[in-house]
Amino acid sequence: MTTLQAAIGNRFERQNRLPGQVFKDPDRLRFLLTDSALITDAECWQILQMLARRFEDRAVVAEVVEDLHEGGASPLAPLVTAANGSGEAFVRWLRQRQDARIEPLYIDARIVAVGGDSAAWGLWFDQDKELAVLGVPSATLDPVRDQLAAVSTWPWHEASNVAELLGPAFEPQGVPDELVREIKRSYASVRVSE
Repeated sequence: MTTLQAAIGNRFERQNRLPGQVFKDPDRLRFLLTDSALITDAECWQILQMLARRFEDRAVVAEVVEDLHEGGASPLAPLVTAANGSGEAFVRWLRQRQDARIEPLYIDARIVAVGGDSAAWGLWFDQDKELAVLGVPSATLDPVRDQLAAVSTWPWHEASNVAELLGPAFEPQGVPDELVREIKRSYASVRVSE
């Protein structure tokens, strides 16, 4: 286990942005994608709790990598202090981040990185791209996908289906081809080359 301060830094390349690769050691990971609005849903903490149990984390933390207004980062916030936690810390953090000036599906952060002290997994939320990316160790993808289905009604896609996932956000013009290509290049199970 790593310290909470190192949990995010050990899992993510904080300076990178979607559609590029934001995870460290991506060749050891597999990825699932969903809508970034998940962060404001009550199911989110259940997903975090499931991941904490799966990877034997003592704690799950979030870091606002890019703030909506100032653009800088915010301090780490412990969200789930134990795998059997109630989710109160997550709800409290979410309420603090919600802004009356913006829609309830968004919080006052452009980018949020979430991970456990195992540094085995990470969940990157990019509200500008309307995309969340979950990275887990390659061998655990299928069991994690099954566990997600048990605790969440949110659709989770592999990068090959990113156009379907992002389609509603880009209506009526459709998802830009370059965005689809870049996400597939960064997050496909089999790396896509030029």
